[in-house]
Order: sequence, then structure tokens, then C-alpha cells
Amino acid sequence: MQPLKKAFPYLISCVLLVAINGYFFRSQLIGKKVAAPDEISYMGASSEVSQSQFITETHTQSFWTNSMFSGMPTYQIDKLPLGWTPLELLRSGLGLFMSPMLSYFIAMSLVCFLCLLLMGISPYVSALGAFAFTFTSGHFILVTNGHYTKLDSLVYIPMLLAGIQLLFKGRSLIGFLVFTTGMIFNLQANHIQMTYYIFLALAIFVIIEFIKSIQSKNIKLFLWPALFLGVGMTIAISTNIAQLYTTRDYAEETIRGKRILSTALDKVPNASGLSWNFASEYSNGYLDLMSMIVPGFVGGSMREKTSIHSAIAEDFDKNNKKVSDPFLIPLYWGSLPSSSGPNYIGIISFILFCIGLVYVKGSFKYWALAAFLFLVLQSLGSHFFLNRFLFNYLPYYNKFRSPDSVLMVAITIVPWFGFYALYQILQSKWKEKEIKQLLKKSAIPVILFIAVITIIGSFAFDFTRADDKTFWPNVSALVDTRISHMFKDSLRSIALGLALIVSLYYTLINKLSRNYFYGMLAVLLIFDLLPIARRCLPEQEYKKAEEVAETISKSTGDLNILNDRDLHYRVMDKANNTFNDAYTSLYHRSIGGYHPAKLRRYQDLIDGYLNQGHQGVINMLNAKYIINRDGKVTINATAGGNAWFADTIWSASTPDEEFLTLKKINPSRSAVILNNEFPGYLGQSKFNPNGVINLIEYHPDELIYKYKTSSPQLAVFSEIWYGPNKGWHAYIDNKEVPHIRVNYVLRALKIPEGEHTIDFKFYPDKVWAAIKINRIILWAFFIFLLGGVLYLFKDQFLKSNPQSTTIPIKK
Repeated sequence: MQPLKKAFPYLISCVLLVAINGYFFRSQLIGKKVAAPDEISYMGASSEVSQSQFITETHTQSFWTNSMFSGMPTYQIDKLPLGWTPLELLRSGLGLFMSPMLSYFIAMSLVCFLCLLLMGISPYVSALGAFAFTFTSGHFILVTNGHYTKLDSLVYIPMLLAGIQLLFKGRSLIGFLVFTTGMIFNLQANHIQMTYYIFLALAIFVIIEFIKSIQSKNIKLFLWPALFLGVGMTIAISTNIAQLYTTRDYAEETIRGKRILSTALDKVPNASGLSWNFASEYSNGYLDLMSMIVPGFVGGSMREKTSIHSAIAEDFDKNNKKVSDPFLIPLYWGSLPSSSGPNYIGIISFILFCIGLVYVKGSFKYWALAAFLFLVLQSLGSHFFLNRFLFNYLPYYNKFRSPDSVLMVAITIVPWFGFYALYQILQSKWKEKEIKQLLKKSAIPVILFIAVITIIGSFAFDFTRADDKTFWPNVSALVDTRISHMFKDSLRSIALGLALIVSLYYTLINKLSRNYFYGMLAVLLIFDLLPIARRCLPEQEYKKAEEVAETISKSTGDLNILNDRDLHYRVMDKANNTFNDAYTSLYHRSIGGYHPAKLRRYQDLIDGYLNQGHQGVINMLNAKYIINRDGKVTINATAGGNAWFADTIWSASTPDEEFLTLKKINPSRSAVILNNEFPGYLGQSKFNPNGVINLIEYHPDELIYKYKTSSPQLAVFSEIWYGPNKGWHAYIDNKEVPHIRVNYVLRALKIPEGEHTIDFKFYPDKVWAAIKINRIILWAFFIFLLGGVLYLFKDQFLKSNPQSTTIPIKK
């Protein structure tokens, strides 16, 4: 019974964490789904390669799809076929093998709980910290929008934080295993932007430890952990080498890579990465940062649930406008273009964080403060100089957009450090005077700050947005509702903060037992975090499976198009946002779609031609069907078809000239070639088109054509160029031959006279080689991990006096 008694706090903590997550996501457990925009985009992007007729013995994995943007690789759509490994079993096991959304939150709770235990924190405080870490509101915003890869990458932050801290506190083996495993899982999530921000936070930790070792004149204190850290990073990268290689290889050809044109389309000639205006579009304003501690300070979201007794609801009634149930209105008035909800840390966690900054001594505190401020200031984007400086000078930083995303990483530092500090505070003996001084320097100023800025703000802030009148003409009623919302949430934060201060005070002077305090803190955290999490992921977002299916069901127009038995054609949908909506891709091969990393050449085509409705370019992409704004379908009789023989060959000396020549020619019959990129390929500049060429077999990554002609031809294919040497291979009668790019984005092939077969296959040799290497490394690391765990079990748990993992701290 003694071992069971010792294990009880750990078991009950795990059970409660799982139960709370299960209760919050109870709608998912009964089969309901959230029809998130990005999930629908994923379904559209992956629709073609997941179709059963394209999964055969010879085509088990397609790395190319024509579902979106007339064709693109699937590297950033589907996972690579790395095969099963025990590490995947471990990763799934952390989420108790639940379906994705719930599994992420269970894994986050359990991972954070275990990692806080490794930091030497008691099980109940670790459980409370894990709850606070998991239920920050930003995680639920990601669910609402379907940003599951971003959420997945955040699950393993506690492993990285615990691992690096254990390494620098002399716990080399366990720190190395925890950090490396966490880094592997983080990279497998495949959200490089989040990983990059995490690296920045960890880099600050390493710099502070380096400075500390210099000050102590003992560089060895730094070098040994740094070596383990470097080896861990190398292993993590190696076990994700295939994914990282494809990401890097693909990124070079996308809007995040080098620009091609030097025309007004690109503003900055030959620059690499995103444009500044596009990258910084989602920049937090200074007042947006207040949402971290007062969730409704700038309104919350664009569809915020509001009381039917609010000023705007009463104005609706006066004007005979029906008030819906629930009453959802655009209360958000901050600096972002739009908002799905606040990045709310929790006032409880934030006050504990501030108390820790005053109480805790040493490098851990300096890292927590420096990393948090550094990341928060980055989130201001265009409103503060730091982000522009990093964008211009920090490697790869200009590949990322939406600076507000960095808050997802910044806010994880707060509960991590806050509950670590709480445990240390509870372990110390206090005098009443010392407690009052601590609270006066840390917690009380937070409460006063909220009160003062709320009162001043009610008179000084604007509370309006430029598009307010499009929602309701009486903006003053909307402003009154926003002010009321700010006041209510400010009072809410103040009340919760004061309750924490009082309960902590009486606990430290021994007038409230520790167990009662834990219970009270749990109640405060529940009242603090769960209602805001529910605001960000309201129950009305859940739909029955059949309702979700109905929202993406085929329209009459879709059904009419699908009656066409042609092997391959494309659709242009004007009824939706053509190039920012993937609905069309659910059922058709589309010239539009949605993806944050479109091919650079295709984006140029969108900006320069497709957005202007240039018929010639639409034709050369074989857009056989047009869905008009009213949803009606028309047949594009001038669509270029799958392939044609070019009647006229134009030459260009620069990419700009090649691109602009498309305005002068009929691009679905002629061709323009960049001479210096494909010198001597044609051999002759004139061809006499005759004969026929037809597509006879279609697969996303293999297209077979038959042709017959009495003279050599330049065959142009309405397929997107991706190269050179990126995976597309061309064959004439099973003999590989070189192919070229024409018309800025299309493939072309010089063919001899006669009757022959052309075969285009997408087989990225380097990718498959990386996958094979990756599989071996994953198994090798698992064997090492298993050996390390067995050694630790023997060393730590089979001894009567296991070594403590507590990180020492000075008062």
C-alpha cells in the first residue's frame, strides 16, 4: 500500500488533467466536428492524392497534386511516408491515441505535467501548471481556425524548456533525452515558423548561461551542456532530414524564396522571402497586448458572443432588427485586420510570473523575463522597430508572416516560470512583513495597472474600426458595447487577481493549509481559463458529421462539371475567393486554392494576369469550366487543352521579358522561352504545327500522351513547371529526354516526327533517398532512447536514495 499511496498524487493529477480535457472536448467525443477553414483547405489540397483510384500498387504515395494552383508538390500538404517507428507510438501514446484535436491537448497537459515534475516541482503544483499551460486561449483559437500543425508544434515546448534547463543544471543524460525527443517531435509537427520562434527563446537561455559561465570564470560549466545541446539538435534534425530537406527544397521555389521578376509586381528586385507589407500584415498593436491579461480589452473576436441586454442589442430592437441567439457581433477593435479571439495567458499565471520575477534569483529569472519581452515585442510587427530589424538581418526570418503568431510561444513561458516560482515560494518560510513586501512589488502593481488603464482608456481610446458601419450604422451603440465589455473583463481579471493574492497571503502566513490553497487555486484557474477557452472555441462551432458534410457538399454546378469524363481539365471558381479558398479543390482540379506557400511563378501569374481575368493565360492553364459569381457554370470553349504544338516561338532575354510577352501572344498556341536558361535547346526557332497530341492516361504524378506528326514539334503542356531537377522526368518511348519551361510556368518538350508516346513522371529521387536515410536514423535514435531510459531507471529508481532533479534556487 505504501507505493500506491506515494503514487496517488501523480495518478490523480493525470486522471484529472485527462478528465478536464475530455469534458471540454465532450462534443468531439460524441462525434461532432469543428468545420475549421484550414481543415477544409487541407481536405481540398489533399483530395486528389487521397482518392482511391490514384492509390495503386505502383502509386502508393503521390508527391504531386493538381487539386490547387494548376499543380504543386504535396510536401507541405501530406506527411512523408517514413513508415512506422516506436517513436510514432510514443508520440501517439502521449495523446492517449485519441483523435487529433483532443489528443493534442491531452498530450500537452501530460507532457507539461511530467516536465514540471522533472524540474523538481510537487505533483499538485505540476498539475495546476500543466492545466494553466494547456488552457491558454491561443491554443483554442488554433483549433477554431484548423491550425493543427501549429498546435502540434506547441505541445512539446515543455520538453524543450525542461531539457535545456536540466542540461545546464548538470542532469546531462535525462536533460539530453528529454530535449532531443521534444525537438524531434516538434520538428515532426512541421511548422517551421513556430520552431524558429522557439529557437529564439532557447537561444536567449544559452546566451545567458554563457555570460554566467564567463562571470564565474568557469567556461566548462557552459561547454559540456552546450555540447549535449548541439548533439541533441543534430540528432533531431537528422531524424527529420527528409521533411526538412523537402521544406527547404520546396521553399526556394515559393513566395518565401527568391524573387524572379524585377518589375513593379515585386517591389524589391531579386530579394528573397516575403514582402514586408505582406509579412507584417498581422501585427499586434500595443493595446492588443493587454488581451494577455484582460481577454476582452480590445473586444476579443470578430464574432464575440454578446448580451441581449447590451447597448448594441437594444439599438437592434429599436430599429426592428432581430437579435440572434447567440448574439455574435464584431467586438474586436484592435490593430489586427481580424481576430478569432484573444491570446489570453490567464491573470493567475501572469501574477505568479510577476511574483516570480521579484522572488526568484539567478539566470532562470533573467531568461524568463528576457525571452518573454523579446518575443512579445516581436509580435508588434510593423508597430515596433524590432521586427523590421530582424526581418532585414536575421537569417530566414523574412520567410514568415503574421508576427502576432509569436505570442503563441511567448505566452508559454509565463505559466512555465510562474508555477515553478510558486512551488519555490511555497517551500520557503515567510514572515508577514516579507510577504507584504513581495506582493507590493509584484502582484499589486499588476492589479493597479489594469484598473488605471481601463479607467483612462474608457475616455482616451477610440474603440472603432474602419469597417464598423458595414456591420451597423449606429457606431456609438457598438462603441458603448465595447467599452462595457472592456470594463467587465477588467473587473473580472482584477477580482481573480485579488482572490489569488489573498489566498496566497493567508497560505504563506500559515492560516490556510497547502491542500486548501491548491483547491482554491484550482478553482481560480478554472474560472480564469475555461470560460475564455470556451469563448475562443464555442459549442456552436461543433457540428454533427452530416452537417459538416453538408457545408462542403457538391453543388448542382459541381455535379454538372463532374459529369465530364475527360481525363484532365481544370476549373476556375469566381463564386468564391479564387486564390484564397480551397473549396473548389475538394471536387475539381482548380487553377485557384489556398496555401500559404504557393509557387513563386504561379503567384506572379496570379498578380499579373489571373487577377485581371486575362483570358489567354486562363486558356493556357486548361480552365475548361468557369464558375461565375452567381454560381452558374459556363464552358470555356477556348481552353487550350492538355497539350498543343506551338505555332510561334518567341524568345526572351530576361524573366521580365518572358513574363510580359504573355500579353503579346496567344499563350495557348504560342510559346515564349528564356534563352539564357535553356540555350540551344530548340535548335530551330520555327515549327510547322501538324498532327495531334492527346492525353491517354492520367495520374497526379504521371501523365501519358500519344502523338502523331509529320515533322518535329515543340509540344507545350498545360502543366506547371517545377524544376529544374526537382523530380519531373520526361520520356519519349521510355527513353528519358530533357524538357524545358515556356510561358513562364508551363512545361514544353521538343519531339521528333512520327507516332510516339510521351510519359511525364514525378519521381523526386533526392526526396526518396532522404526518406530511406530518415527511416534508419529514426530507428537508431529509438534504440538509443530506450537504452538511456533503462539506464536512468536503474540509476534513479532502483536505488534507495535517487538523485533529486530539483533545480536549486536562492532566496
